[in-house]
Amino acid sequence: MSLDKLKQILKDKKKLTFGADETLKNIKLGKIHTIFLSKDCKPLIRDRILSNKNEGDLEIFELDVNAADIGILCKKQFSISVISC
Repeated sequence: MSLDKLKQILKDKKKLTFGADETLKNIKLGKIHTIFLSKDCKPLIRDRILSNKNEGDLEIFELDVNAADIGILCKKQFSISVISC
């Protein structure tokens, strides 16, 4: 289900942020509402993002897809473990 939501966001061409550092920075600024984590996201990064779950109105989806497949889905030539919008 959450993979379908990611596909819909990609189809709607919403502005996406790739990477944990940018995502964490934008959480603190209140610019992020939805976060997608790959199944092979590093535990430290996953914990840092999940610890911010109560910041504002965040939806966090843990996907059953690895980072390389998410990169392909987003038409990027690199692996993506964290996507936010």
